[in-house]
Amino acid sequence: MPDLPTPKDAAEAALFSECWDAVLSYADLCTSGSTAANQLAREAFALGIREARAAETAPGTEPAGARPGCPGSPCC
Repeated sequence: MPDLPTPKDAAEAALFSECWDAVLSYADLCTSGSTAANQLAREAFALGIREARAAETAPGTEPAGARPGCPGSPCC
């Protein structure tokens, strides 16, 4: 199970705080137990943060389906 990335600034920390419960709830709907849901949520959030950071370094590009400021989670 991947570790969640350490927030690099206040905006990422706020994003995690605001979206984590929604991401975990959605993952719970997609899995058959809290352990699997937690793993899926951590993987999804880690991937979203990596994609958001990559989009910051490549001007004019965003991950497919992403909204500005959102790591592709159902919270937005």
